[in-house]
Amino acid sequence: MGRWLLLLAFFFSIGGHFLVLQTVAWAGMLQNAWAQSHRMDEAVVRTFDGHHPCAMCLKIEKQRETEKRQKECRLLEIQKEALPWVAIQLPVLRQAPFDYPLCLDRDGHRTEEPALRPPRV
Repeated sequence: MGRWLLLLAFFFSIGGHFLVLQTVAWAGMLQNAWAQSHRMDEAVVRTFDGHHPCAMCLKIEKQRETEKRQKECRLLEIQKEALPWVAIQLPVLRQAPFDYPLCLDRDGHRTEEPALRPPRV
């Protein structure tokens, strides 16, 4: 039961309910357009061309935009609250200058013997 509730919560969190509502709206539009024109190809074109949205499609789009704006506002509020803490917690990292080891000459050859002897065969 817990898995199903988790999947249902995930479905709603990603906007799956809009997909279900839009599918219902398209089915209604297709049925109405097919009943009016009596040709299936014309009904499909009229339903999915984007120039003839039904009232339900307009309401779904309006609600999507409203939820999108609300999420953006919440995100901005969270960022405003978290920003001072992040700025305080993160230190400024500076790159240290790279110095070549003293044991190399100008050509990059070693001038000193290695600290360990090579392994025996």
